[in-house]
Amino acid sequence: MRFHGREAASPTRREVAVALLAGLLVQPFVGGMASAQLASAPWPMAHGNAQHTGRSAYVGPSSSPTVKWEVGFPGLRSSPVIGPDGTVYLSSRRTFYAFDPADGSERWSYELPAIMRRNSAALDVYGRIFIGARDNRLWALGSAGQLLWYYIVGNDGDVNTSAAIAPDGTVYMVGTWNGIVHALTPDNGTLIWKQSIGEAVIYSSPALGLDGTVYVGTTNGHLHAKTSTGHFKWETQVGRIRFGAPAVGADGTVYMGSREGLSAVDPDGNLLWRFDTGAWVASTPAIAADGTIYVGSFAAFHAVDPEGNELWRYEAGRGNGFYGSPVIDANGDIYVASGKRLISLDHNGELRWEFLPSRPRKIISTPAIAADGSLYLAADQFYALED
Repeated sequence: MRFHGREAASPTRREVAVALLAGLLVQPFVGGMASAQLASAPWPMAHGNAQHTGRSAYVGPSSSPTVKWEVGFPGLRSSPVIGPDGTVYLSSRRTFYAFDPADGSERWSYELPAIMRRNSAALDVYGRIFIGARDNRLWALGSAGQLLWYYIVGNDGDVNTSAAIAPDGTVYMVGTWNGIVHALTPDNGTLIWKQSIGEAVIYSSPALGLDGTVYVGTTNGHLHAKTSTGHFKWETQVGRIRFGAPAVGADGTVYMGSREGLSAVDPDGNLLWRFDTGAWVASTPAIAADGTIYVGSFAAFHAVDPEGNELWRYEAGRGNGFYGSPVIDANGDIYVASGKRLISLDHNGELRWEFLPSRPRKIISTPAIAADGSLYLAADQFYALED
């Protein structure tokens, strides 16, 4: 077991100067196109992909897992992502880490000037890593942990959300208090466009439709849609949103959790239905290959069909609410944090197994499944689990 302090590399004056020259002092984008795209990796960004479906192409542990390795931390709130070569990335407080998947050894780390809250990184095909922090900036690091550039949001506030990468490589991120959506080039952080929603966005990361539409949820309860060029499309009242993000289905339907339950909105902004979860949904729904929507609330975990009908529910009991988002593996089995434990359910809602960390505390993160079937969990410490 290893406990990490803050001995990671911090940006030097020279690195900051290089970042400035590379595009830190961003001017409006006046031509050209963004390059690159989301990395082809087991889990390259929050909720797995730009649509936030929560689906993995790999199969996780099928029975009560054993601990392959663990890394000690004073406390974790963010969720891991996995790169093309299996490298596992995780943030803790001010430090961003890259871990070797074989044994959990640290490949490198980088210390930022401010903490990262629940943010997950987003990885592109060139190995660039995009992560927001509470210093009003989105940071771009190289695959070896070097500073590439950073983009200053300004007076919009902390960047407490995870970025999304479009097929053309454009990096979308959202500020906080004014809910300003920013579109940046991945090469140097040049601003392509920015548009204010005018409402606070707290921890709700943007999702992208297959047509490029950018979806963002606000604390006032609106789901907003903007075109890929930053123009307003529509806004729809769905319920008070704080921690969850939108998830986009194959037909373009957008699913959004809130204090009022789970809502489904069509691509034109019409509210199709609202499902009463009986308690606050503070996580992102996952969408199975057959269209089933899985969502956890503070009270229970639900399977809902595309018409808004409940298929089944799993009630974990008092104190075992669902604060993290679910992950669906290639077999359709589900992995989700329930209170202080991680559980796995089959597609009929039957409990397959549960894992209780060594120092139980409420888990708010989302697990990630590697190509070899290992499952990574940020809880009281960082775990790699296997069959």
